[in-house]
Amino acid sequence: MNILITGVNGFIGTALWNYFKAHKFPLKVFGIDIRLRSSTPHLSACDLSNPRQLRKILDRVKPNVIFHLAGGRPADENILWQVNFILTKRLLDVIGEFKGISPCIVIPGSAAEYGRVTSPQKPAPESLQPEPLGWYGFVKYMQTSLGLMYAHKGLNVRNARIFNICGYGTLSSLALGNFAEKSVRIERGKELPVLKVGQLSGRRILLILRMFVPRFGPLPAKANKGKCIMCVLGNLRACAFCSVI
Repeated sequence: MNILITGVNGFIGTALWNYFKAHKFPLKVFGIDIRLRSSTPHLSACDLSNPRQLRKILDRVKPNVIFHLAGGRPADENILWQVNFILTKRLLDVIGEFKGISPCIVIPGSAAEYGRVTSPQKPAPESLQPEPLGWYGFVKYMQTSLGLMYAHKGLNVRNARIFNICGYGTLSSLALGNFAEKSVRIERGKELPVLKVGQLSGRRILLILRMFVPRFGPLPAKANKGKCIMCVLGNLRACAFCSVI
């Protein structure tokens, strides 16, 4: 079995790559990103907005499973839309036209798609209608809807709605990542020993990255095409989102 990870240099992509490599599974793992940090075998530079580059990668790797982890959470709204929605559509379009492969494509969603969830609904039930409050949540909901639409067209797509991951590499734009970065700077004497925080009364269900990845890796075998897996409290719960859309 051949596995391809897009966004392999990212937060989840790096952890998933290291997990597969560390456990010596009977499969071949390949990774792509727009630029590489090392010349590790089976890693390639690839711009997902370039169909020609993408076709060359697919022809060489012939993946059975694609973990589409490219994207991220840039501050610029236009870039956020581009790297999450447009690049996902580009990938699905190229796969749909490509002859000789029919990979399972895993697309990560976000708990931000739900918006504000009242206390009795936590963790969010699978029947809850997404009502994103911010641009990031809206873009991820559109990405989820796009994946399910292409599943109805015949592509082998699974969506994973992931709840609040924390661990090594957490973005500094998020509270825990910011606290960690500031703490390191304080330890190195680069800042005064003061952590400035905002509102701390909010509560979140957190997934620890090292606990999440071993459950995320087998996800293609845990969901059917056109369905979404909710990743919450370290467990995977299957739910059909056709009725939601």
